[in-house]
Amino acid sequence: MQHQFGPGRAGRCVDAHGLSIRPAPVSRVSADGRLKQHNAQWAMKVVHVSGRRRGREFIGTERIEYAGTIRMLITMTIEVLRERFVANDALIAEAFPTADAVAVAVKISEIGYEVMQRYEQAA
Repeated sequence: MQHQFGPGRAGRCVDAHGLSIRPAPVSRVSADGRLKQHNAQWAMKVVHVSGRRRGREFIGTERIEYAGTIRMLITMTIEVLRERFVANDALIAEAFPTADAVAVAVKISEIGYEVMQRYEQAA
């Protein structure tokens, strides 16, 4: 979602295709802000634990890149679950036909662990 501002566009929200969508209620916006902060903190915890597992902390640009990668994985996880169980995406529903969020979460976790292992082994 993008916010467009300028003449005649004060606060107008559009999706990736330029279609107008209604802004979230104020309470939702503050909840989203807290969720984003929580997810960013979670990403940094993962980076810290991964550093301990490999015996050397992530520092500098390596730390920033890895934290950003973990944050993207968190965002992708949230979106995949939303697409499967809220939007009922046909392809994801076909791949995971049961209404079992655990099966979807396990698959996403497998991908995340593969990425984490690559960073931890690249010492």
